[in-house]
Amino acid sequence: MQELVKLKISGMHCASCAILIKDELGEVKGASNVKVDAKSGEGSVMLDTDIANVNDLLIAVEKAGYKAVVND
Repeated sequence: MQELVKLKISGMHCASCAILIKDELGEVKGASNVKVDAKSGEGSVMLDTDIANVNDLLIAVEKAGYKAVVND
C-alpha cells in the first residue's frame, strides 16, 4: 500500500543538506518520489508500506546526520 509520509527535518541549513537527506531517503526500499526542502525544513516520501515503514525513513535521515519526525 502506498502512503505519503511528510517529515519535519531539523538541522538543515542549505541545499547540500537537503541533497544528502534526499539521497539517504532514496536508498530506502519502497521509497519513491522523495522531496526535501531545506528552506522549509520539510520532506515528503511516497512509501510502499508493504516493503518499508516510517521508522526506516527516520533512520535514513539520522544516517545522514539529521533528525526527523512525522509531520501530520
